[in-house]
Amino acid sequence: GAFVRAIKSYRPDLEMVGCDIDVSLVKLARRLDTRNRYDQADVCNLSYKNASFDAVVIFDVLEHLEDPKKALSQIKRVLKADGIIHAAIPLEANPFTIHGLFLRLGMKPKEVYAGHIKQFEIQDIQQLYKNAGFISIELGYSGHYLYQFIDFSYFFLLSLLRARVTHTVEGYVEILPKGILKSVISFFRAF
Repeated sequence: GAFVRAIKSYRPDLEMVGCDIDVSLVKLARRLDTRNRYDQADVCNLSYKNASFDAVVIFDVLEHLEDPKKALSQIKRVLKADGIIHAAIPLEANPFTIHGLFLRLGMKPKEVYAGHIKQFEIQDIQQLYKNAGFISIELGYSGHYLYQFIDFSYFFLLSLLRARVTHTVEGYVEILPKGILKSVISFFRAF
């Protein structure tokens, strides 16, 4: 629910609906926020009516799915004709990223430790959107090399240590007590 709450804080006039496949996360979002609606939903099989949303925002979703094409088709279906989708998708197969360079060596630490079962290049994303019926696509890039280095190093270290983790980086930041470690990790996460 963090994105829903953030958007709502900037645009209180909008009616917001958040969804996640994990029912425990939906329950948590409902507990933290009673102003917005939160549903348990599978992006590959949405129960919403056709043309029921003006916009859909997805953040780090498609790389976790066996069938991202089906998810985008469902999103296209629930969007109004003039609706928009805004998506953040890591391009971990792009040869000009740190993850992409190591992927060519057969190293995919985020597959095990972050559930990234798909690694995309920009062409893959463009084709997925085109196949789902999206006509106009605008692309932007983020995740400069410092962030990529930190991200790759974290997941590579986990794979070397064969660590058992119970939280994402964000989850660990949330449970850390206030102090220098939390501040440093939060600072680098901001990039």
